Amino acid sequence: MKDPWTLHFPVEIVDIIGLSKNEIAFLKKKGCPFHGKKTCVAWVRDFLSKQAGGPSPLPPGHPPQTGESKSHGPGAWSDSPAASLATR
Repeated sequence: MKDPWTLHFPVEIVDIIGLSKNEIAFLKKKGCPFHGKKTCVAWVRDFLSKQAGGPSPLPPGHPPQTGESKSHGPGAWSDSPAASLATR
């Protein structure tokens, strides 16, 4: 099995998730966390669980589901003023 926290294109995780690449990509429009065009198995499973009304399968202290970098600061693509200054 692939690492559940590694980012993949939807086509790369269809066998693990059980949805087509288009269905996984459509989850982005529904609010599933993506980083650009990539997502990870853990984010998709967590999103689907929450949509079904179940508890989050993610353990406490899991990696962030936001656009933050590994240093837990805003990513260069975010709308924060600090990020926009850093990319200019």
